[in-house]
Amino acid sequence: MTLKVDEIQNTSGDAVTLTKQNAAKVWNSIDGDSTVNDSLNTSSTTDNGSGDNTYTLSNAMSNATFAVSGLSKSDDNAGTRAAFMQFKANATSISTTYYRLTSQYDNTNLREAEYASTIAHGDLA
Repeated sequence: MTLKVDEIQNTSGDAVTLTKQNAAKVWNSIDGDSTVNDSLNTSSTTDNGSGDNTYTLSNAMSNATFAVSGLSKSDDNAGTRAAFMQFKANATSISTTYYRLTSQYDNTNLREAEYASTIAHGDLA
């Protein structure tokens, strides 16, 4: 069975309010030189140095407490090596218009990612 519609309205004929929606407000995928491969609500990325990227939002979030997660793949191909992402230490790493994450394979070494993707949940301004 296939349902095809152009518009969903409430009983008054107005647009439906999706109050229980928790869709991502930002997502992106980048390659090692910070080129955005695909995204939603990401206007640009900045390469701040090896393994250190700032993601700038097209539309601001309502506050700087939104949730961000990321995943990256180390580019050294030295066997199985987990790469993880975290907020940049000793820096303002999140605001309503951007977030900054680092890619690492251990506690001290930032590492350029061959591929990275991030996602953010929260309310838009």
